[in-house]
Amino acid sequence: MNIIELFTRLELQRDAISGHSANDIIRIEKQLNVERKLNPDIDTNTAANLISALRDYPRALLMVLSSRHLYNFFTGKDLARKAFPEYLPDVSEEEVRAFISRFLSDDLELRLDQALTNERFSTIRDFLTVKQYLPEESLHRLEKRVTGKLEFGIGRMPREGAIDTSSIQYMRLMSFYEVLSHFRSIELDDKIRIVINRTSDMYNSRREAQFASDVMVCLPSYNAFDDELNRVTQGNSKIINGAAVSRSSSSSGSGISGRVVFLVIILIIKVIIFSSKCSNNSSNYDYNSSYEPYGYTYDMRQADVQSSENMDYLAAFNRDSITEVKSADTITTGQNPFRSSLVRRIPITYKSNQTPSDVTFTNDSPYDLVLLEYGGVIQVNAPEDAHFIKSGEKLTLTLLTTGEVRDEFTFYFGNKLASFKSSGMELTRRDSLPEVRFRKPAPYCREILNKRFKFTKDVTISKTGGQLKISSVGMEAVNDTLQRPGEFVF
Repeated sequence: MNIIELFTRLELQRDAISGHSANDIIRIEKQLNVERKLNPDIDTNTAANLISALRDYPRALLMVLSSRHLYNFFTGKDLARKAFPEYLPDVSEEEVRAFISRFLSDDLELRLDQALTNERFSTIRDFLTVKQYLPEESLHRLEKRVTGKLEFGIGRMPREGAIDTSSIQYMRLMSFYEVLSHFRSIELDDKIRIVINRTSDMYNSRREAQFASDVMVCLPSYNAFDDELNRVTQGNSKIINGAAVSRSSSSSGSGISGRVVFLVIILIIKVIIFSSKCSNNSSNYDYNSSYEPYGYTYDMRQADVQSSENMDYLAAFNRDSITEVKSADTITTGQNPFRSSLVRRIPITYKSNQTPSDVTFTNDSPYDLVLLEYGGVIQVNAPEDAHFIKSGEKLTLTLLTTGEVRDEFTFYFGNKLASFKSSGMELTRRDSLPEVRFRKPAPYCREILNKRFKFTKDVTISKTGGQLKISSVGMEAVNDTLQRPGEFVF
């Protein structure tokens, strides 16, 4: 237990920290002594450190308690943005770094080590958004370990021979490359070039082609030091869904010459067909898979054509013809339930002048909800991502809420999520099962799927008087008109 967890356990008031008198601190110290007698797991040093922090570092302590990323990291919680103050206290970065170094350094190293061991790179990515408050030596150790993971991955992708990717599945996570971006350098760019060249070889030679294509789709999440390398990774993530795979310009010692290589189109077609055949032999899909999706190859040219049909598949099927039902009730809030071309899963590219912010979606309706997310710089009429939110639960997403390009959402309501067959259009996943959908879509579900919205503040979904209502201050209806400001009723 660290001093942030102890502060929370004692249910002390965060807002009172800056006004504590000497008598207040003595009172808290007495409270601590009582708690220690009742709870022997409270360490003597941790208790003494909390009193020292309250007395000598009140502003820095308040900063850690007020920062969502710092607080959640050091407590292991996942509190939403609304649980924290809108503005952070005025305290220097140096003071916070000194505070963390003195009171939280051991816990910092332990939690980072656990996240790396368990390959929870999304946790590290979120934490690094406040890296200006972290001690330099901790950042340096993290950089070495993350870079080591990249080098280990490269070593498991030889130019020739058999490839075993079982120990490097993290290279298919976008968050892995987002973490690497925090330590970008010329040297790291060279390692990314090697990854591009190795995965290109793997894809073209049909050695772990699906793994290679997944990695190439994720690579744009690395924000390279070299702008040209960014263009290559972004181009490859599109080309992998088109007609050819490009090769990065060779780095020293990579053994690849030439700037860009394109395959003959007929070869690409064979590779794509090969990958499809492999997927058709897959075993049943684990619906309770990791929340963070792997990179996914998808033909973007068909997106506009398929979008309307996909929405019909979700909501306009014949319920009397349902057969071969396989429940998907293990899917939890935050997961993307879809594993087909319904969601294109192309990494979102933010413009340099845009800052993402957190928006919490609270589902107080009697229906489960799949939130379909559109947006980013690449504008295609197909969702980029999907987020399941169980009835009575909430989910916080990091979104583009300002600027020229903003995230948009549509809502898919219903109950009894499952994979099943029905008459009419079929939409098959890579595991050969029908794509999941609600067996009991909400009333007017297909009409609701036609509406898109933009949000800047937290969103509440409820049902009042038999009508579904979406409420959010400042919300916009993209292709309709709000009945009243901040509210849309179906």
